[in-house]
Amino acid sequence: MLVAMLCLGMVACGGDPVNTGSANTGENAGTVAGTGSATTEEDRSAILELDENINFAEGGKPYEFRILGITNGGYDTDDFFAEELLEEPINDAIYTRNQTLLEKHGVKVTIKNDTTANTFQAAKNNIGAHLDSYDMYMPLINDGVPLAKEGYIYNLYEVPNLSVEKVWWDQNLAESLTIYDKLYFSIGDITTVDDDLCYVTVFNKDFLQELKPEENPYELVRQHKWTLDKFRELVKGFNNDDDGNGTMTSTDTWGFSTFTNSATVFYQAAGERMVRPDGNGGFEFSMQTERAYEVLETVLDFMVTDSKDFWRTDKIAGNSIDAFKSGKLALRTVCFDTVFGFREMEMDFGVLPYPLFDEDQKEYQTPTSTECYCPGVMIPVTASNLERTGAITELLAYYGYQHLTPAYYETSVKGVISRDEDTWEMLDLIFGNKIYDIGYIYNFGDMQFVINELTKNDNLNYVSKLDSIKDAVAADIQEVLDAFHFNQN
Repeated sequence: MLVAMLCLGMVACGGDPVNTGSANTGENAGTVAGTGSATTEEDRSAILELDENINFAEGGKPYEFRILGITNGGYDTDDFFAEELLEEPINDAIYTRNQTLLEKHGVKVTIKNDTTANTFQAAKNNIGAHLDSYDMYMPLINDGVPLAKEGYIYNLYEVPNLSVEKVWWDQNLAESLTIYDKLYFSIGDITTVDDDLCYVTVFNKDFLQELKPEENPYELVRQHKWTLDKFRELVKGFNNDDDGNGTMTSTDTWGFSTFTNSATVFYQAAGERMVRPDGNGGFEFSMQTERAYEVLETVLDFMVTDSKDFWRTDKIAGNSIDAFKSGKLALRTVCFDTVFGFREMEMDFGVLPYPLFDEDQKEYQTPTSTECYCPGVMIPVTASNLERTGAITELLAYYGYQHLTPAYYETSVKGVISRDEDTWEMLDLIFGNKIYDIGYIYNFGDMQFVINELTKNDNLNYVSKLDSIKDAVAADIQEVLDAFHFNQN
């Protein structure tokens, strides 16, 4: 698929500063079509169900569609404003989308970005006071949870003219976060921030070829042998105390570096979730199954026991992204947007998905950083004309699908990774297999960072820790289910 493809940061909370539950259950969870994967021109042909000539101008004046978004350490909702064409793919795609909306549909898109805390508070205050201040809010996905529970935002399935089952909306998110046929926030081709926030592994091809010429990570992925055990094996054998002072520091050469949050990512990429659907319309704590324990045991053994042999960023000061760029680090886990900072690297690099747990796992799975950075599209109950709001939101996503997403891939692949065609294939796996964990997003029983905290504290006693939170998790799940059951929006 990628051969015919369009030629075409801060790393998540706890990572180095670099600014450049899923309904698919079980370890063999597959993917859902239409999740933002790298696509061909032919795949851009999905049909918009709205009248293509629909126009919202009144008295010769365009309707101003007001968005309140976030500015968040470089992960901003900045996909909605472009002043002019600049011969830069993403800017020009945004400009084209906005001009199409203006000239064809009589809509002028405006956006105000504020801090995540201020945007959430503004949404809460404005909607609570019944003020029609904005047509669409884009706070953090996690901040949408209390807004949904309070009945401040609409069930997107019930918004007229909005078709969240379409390919330009993330279908994995919809299937993961739908409760009682209600979905209160979504994401997709309307923005590229969710792609920026996909967790990936980057590796220095030259470094790997020099020290381990027999290893080909791309073939490991293709042969379904890119597993956590193989990953642990591969990162060994690179370390070197360059200055000979007897202590490994940021100035030395390393095989691998990561941050504590990666423990949760390894767990989710292994096909596990914190909370899963229970088959009866509800959800259940899913971290105490036999397989979940097996995955946790392996992940923590790697992230805690093996951490003496790699650069864990909470233990060793310094910037391991810079070390990777300078050729002194073989592998690093990052959010995808970090890759854009590698444009000037002299050494070749590649991009890989996080590893499978074992070869029995059916699909590679890509968690995203929803806890700190990822916004969601939310429609307030104060919308003065819901049919209009739904239609314009749909048009923004549709034209994002037509223009913005292809431009994003063109920038990432042509601009950064075109020297490594194998990575195009990896991008298809990465972007096509995004997953969302409802337990992680809803933070039932303060469970969101439980794996990270175990890692940070070098605590291998996960059984006791999970026992200590299970009742709180169950209570919070029931509270959300009750709230959504009686929520009429």
